[in-house]
Amino acid sequence: MYAKFKSLYHLFRNLFFNGNKGLIWNLLFLKNGNVLKIRNLTTGGGVKQCRFKFIGRNCRIEIEKGCNLTGLSILMGGDGSKVIIKSGCVINATKYNPVVMNAFEGKCILIEENCLFSNNIQLHTTDYHPIYPIDSDKRLNEAKDIVVGAHTWVGLNTLILKGTKIPGNSIVGAGSLLSGIYEGENSVIAGLPAHTLKNGARWEHNIR
Repeated sequence: MYAKFKSLYHLFRNLFFNGNKGLIWNLLFLKNGNVLKIRNLTTGGGVKQCRFKFIGRNCRIEIEKGCNLTGLSILMGGDGSKVIIKSGCVINATKYNPVVMNAFEGKCILIEENCLFSNNIQLHTTDYHPIYPIDSDKRLNEAKDIVVGAHTWVGLNTLILKGTKIPGNSIVGAGSLLSGIYEGENSVIAGLPAHTLKNGARWEHNIR
């Protein structure tokens, strides 16, 4: 019993609860300058089977109001990395087939409003190991931000690599590999590697 309480103490000792007016739940994690902020989850949203881990310093995770997140795993590394999930986003995953977001080297993963993620999806801001020319110290594979535009639906088994920017109102097909900047809202993006298959499409989030 003592070991169990000791474990809980180490888990919660660095948590600070801030009940600001208008916020149902505002949770800040303050070890090594890291911050985890979750807002208004009890008003039509929730966090279930999720995992947040900081191995860097001064990193920040922000989850805005009305999100409904199941099976999200976030790993923060380096100094000053960020993951920002805007309001109304939905993740339909599990701890066995999670959505993985790894923000490293001071870069940001930004998920705009009302996005929908299936399961077994990964986002990485880095290649983790630097690559150099044989005769130079200039790195070839710098880490880069990732941006997923508002109201984008990302299909299962998708891999989103550093530097990817997805326009709003897009549909990302299952099993796609995204790397680079995609242009034009209301697009269908799919493939290995992915490219724009169609413009002028729209989708609806129907829950039955």
